[in-house]
Amino acid sequence: MNRNYPGYLISFEGNEGAGKTALVNSVYLWITFGLGIKPIIAREPGGTKVGEQIRELLKDPRNTGIENWTEAFFFQGSRAEISAKVLIPALKEGRIVLLDRFRDSTVAYQGYARGLGCGRVDRLNELSTQGLIPDLTILLDLPVEVGLERKKNSGKFERLDQMGRNFYDDVSYAYRTLASFDDEGRWEVVDAYRHYGLVFRDVQLVIEKRLRDHNFLERENSRDIERF
Repeated sequence: MNRNYPGYLISFEGNEGAGKTALVNSVYLWITFGLGIKPIIAREPGGTKVGEQIRELLKDPRNTGIENWTEAFFFQGSRAEISAKVLIPALKEGRIVLLDRFRDSTVAYQGYARGLGCGRVDRLNELSTQGLIPDLTILLDLPVEVGLERKKNSGKFERLDQMGRNFYDDVSYAYRTLASFDDEGRWEVVDAYRHYGLVFRDVQLVIEKRLRDHNFLERENSRDIERF
């Protein structure tokens, strides 16, 4: 955990169609206007000039046949950029950071579903993140078939959407396994197969409790948190 930094890093994970991006945006607005704290919001891959270029390359459906390790290294390159240039500086300033995917995504997708080895991928994570681990990881758990149907109905088609059902079953299994072996209490599994308002409310309760436990809601006059 990030005991060396006064900030607080919250990552959002889940399979395709779980609703991570919409939820991150909703949480950002709630923390900003509901709690009066101005967080940082970022995404992976992306979040920096180089990271966004890598994101376009990885998501382009024309880029078929990328080697598995090449794919993994592209993700790690984007992660190294955002960790050094966005995440660590923000956490050093005492900011709350909301991150749409982080190191656990690569463990689930490339380490397990691609068969590269979870341990080997996580060793790369240690290097690219400079040892950074989220303080809280929210896993939006959703049946694979529901998520894929949502993604299909969205009209967006990206490179990884060409993968078959078995691939996403493996991703889902990997996420649940990571959460089940959580020995530091950083994972919170939220049932995303419900009305969006219920999912959002559960996430609010989790985050508010964590922030209160870490005294973020009692720092109104602290210079560690940027407030309006």
